[in-house]
Amino acid sequence: MTTSKQLVRAVRYVVIANVAASFLIAGGKVTAFALTGSAGMFADAAESLVHTAASLFAAFSVWYAARPADLTHPYGHGRIVYLAVGVEGVLILVASASAIGCALVNLWTNAAVHNMDAGLAIGTGLVAGNLVLATVLARVGKRNHQTVLVANSRHIMADVATTSAAVVGVALVKLTGVEWIDPAAGFVIGVVILAGGISLIRQSLAGILDRLDPDLADRLRTHLLAACERGEILSFHQLRCRVLDRELWVEVHLEVDGTISVSTAHDRVTALEARIAADLTDHVVRFATHIEPPGHHDAHPDGHEPAVDPLMDTTLRDALDAGR
Repeated sequence: MTTSKQLVRAVRYVVIANVAASFLIAGGKVTAFALTGSAGMFADAAESLVHTAASLFAAFSVWYAARPADLTHPYGHGRIVYLAVGVEGVLILVASASAIGCALVNLWTNAAVHNMDAGLAIGTGLVAGNLVLATVLARVGKRNHQTVLVANSRHIMADVATTSAAVVGVALVKLTGVEWIDPAAGFVIGVVILAGGISLIRQSLAGILDRLDPDLADRLRTHLLAACERGEILSFHQLRCRVLDRELWVEVHLEVDGTISVSTAHDRVTALEARIAADLTDHVVRFATHIEPPGHHDAHPDGHEPAVDPLMDTTLRDALDAGR
């Protein structure tokens, strides 16, 4: 059975390999641009340099996120991964602006593309290398719930598309002799990079602001409703959940039969928590449950603070979809 330490060690090896590969790929793309002067190759190289910087930050964030909770960070350090994703998104926006600017300058000056055979050979090899790297990162990231690795894999797949577009642009110039095709390809690549950067920033904000996963909320509510039907608890309210990579934090108030002992109530709630954890094996589940006797509403006539109890709303999914 794989332990948490073994998982962390495996993730670190993949992150180190990702950083090393990013440097090699970025070097290849800069070489391809230097040889050809292609706007498409410049856009692709700019995006890859950004990815290299992001990979370094990703390596740091994976290391930092794995640190255990301490006095100053009682929930652990996992939220840094959302910062890493956001930084990558911002850097991509900078690369996009540079790529679009280069494309417009080359289009205006009708700049020629040189050494096209060498550029095409390097670009084709980089596409193959990136496909392998993206596949490995996606598998490791999803298996170990490492948000930053999944984001990196998506970035690399976008990189595959941009490199392919640059290669196609240079190939068309070689075949047709029409020079404006290359800056046009560079402009398209810049726009594609821009969309990817915006997507990563939105993903970062969703994590930082604790955006709810409706499927996860439904699974939690199903378990709690089933416990009510079995008579283990009378009702529940103030349900909250937040995800930090592999960790799922669940907070809930549970109303129990007032005639049973504290020990019995504790045993029932512990069994309920164990069933939830056994179902949600893709997360390490952390519980904070508050046990209350019947008559909760009499004890809290004005409700809890905050009074909003969003996960009790049966129209949860519709409300989330409307707010996207």
